Amino acid sequence: MRGIPVEIDRDETLVGIKLMRRFLLQNASGSVLEVAAGTGRNVPYYDKNVSVLLTDLSANMLGQIANLPSHIQTAIMSAEDLDVADDSFDTVVDTFALCSVDNPVQMLQEMQRVCKPNGKILLLEHGKSNYSWLTYVLDKFALKHAERWGCFWNRDILKIVSDAGLEVESSYRFHFGTTEFGIDYEAFRTADKFRGVKLIPPGLHFIFYASNGDNDNGHGIRQGFFVEIKPNDVVIRTWSSETEELVPMTREADIENLTRAVHGFQLDGNLGAYPQKHAKSWHRLSKYITKDILAKCGLTVGGTISPGDPDAVSLERGDAAIKPFFPDVAQVARFTRLTKPTSQRVASDLTRYHVGTDFFQDELATDNFIKASLASLFEILHDDTLDDKRAAKLKQFLKDRFQLQFDVMGTYCFGDDDSAPAVILPDQVGHHP
Repeated sequence: MRGIPVEIDRDETLVGIKLMRRFLLQNASGSVLEVAAGTGRNVPYYDKNVSVLLTDLSANMLGQIANLPSHIQTAIMSAEDLDVADDSFDTVVDTFALCSVDNPVQMLQEMQRVCKPNGKILLLEHGKSNYSWLTYVLDKFALKHAERWGCFWNRDILKIVSDAGLEVESSYRFHFGTTEFGIDYEAFRTADKFRGVKLIPPGLHFIFYASNGDNDNGHGIRQGFFVEIKPNDVVIRTWSSETEELVPMTREADIENLTRAVHGFQLDGNLGAYPQKHAKSWHRLSKYITKDILAKCGLTVGGTISPGDPDAVSLERGDAAIKPFFPDVAQVARFTRLTKPTSQRVASDLTRYHVGTDFFQDELATDNFIKASLASLFEILHDDTLDDKRAAKLKQFLKDRFQLQFDVMGTYCFGDDDSAPAVILPDQVGHHP
């Protein structure tokens, strides 16, 4: 039997159940009753300022608890028939017992009976999943799991709570609640053990996510927020089932516990690594996306951005405040709708489209694209099998009409660096040769 507790302890560490126990029991206050306490796996997480009574039907289980502090006592009794007076405890605790008892509804009713009217019942359980595929897996292996561990992991916990006449005040799903989570260029397909991303380079990043809620067939609306990561920083968000958003965690104790767990590598196996293949792309992009730019766009670091955001619906106000780069109408790019060719074409179709004399007056477009494209055209035309007179005629026309200078035949003269882009200085804008 010694091997089972060792294996349980290992699995709880890997999955993060120890951290879940800490989260749960920090809410215990006053006089505390724990039912089905087993070998006392919750003992290390009780605050020393609370008085605790651990109960279990097995004297052998309770006998394995060693070195109990003075504020914790033990008693042998069944969770389904508590030998305790009504309204006796401020807090009643159960961790992973509803899956093991014969009558879980009766057990919850007993917990409610001994809990004070203004008290609280704390539960940490596993059971039926929101995801149909996972529920199928749990159902398929439920009997084998029960034979080994003595618990049925596919019970519907929320239904059991409802059947007992209790109402859930708050709940937290430790499988994170989402099916897609991403940072910058990378999207992760999350699973039950996914808790976040590690090794994020310091700087401004965009976090995005989508929840499927109760829909197993696809994602919901993708939302996101910008976050500024600092060295050794731990950014913590918690899933809100009401708003289906990742919201900042508010409880200081939770934040401290999670931060300590991350720095102590307790959650290392549940954190995906930042994709280094995108690090260079993110670094280049971060030069252009800054907090000042976000502020000009009406965005804040940490604020949720969604497709229905009113600030993102219209850009009319922003467009009106933008000063045109080329105030001269002749410099503005113009587009002509092209009609599809038909079999019934006439002679006038040959002269339907007109290229104005100002077509090449945009230095950037001319030097970076137009001239290079024409140079390639001349190279293609300069072929022994073609009539080079047509290429020479076109080249002469471009020289006379648009002042474009080419060499003897073929490649346009780019200067020292064929691939160098054109650079226009501020005092050169609007001045043309």
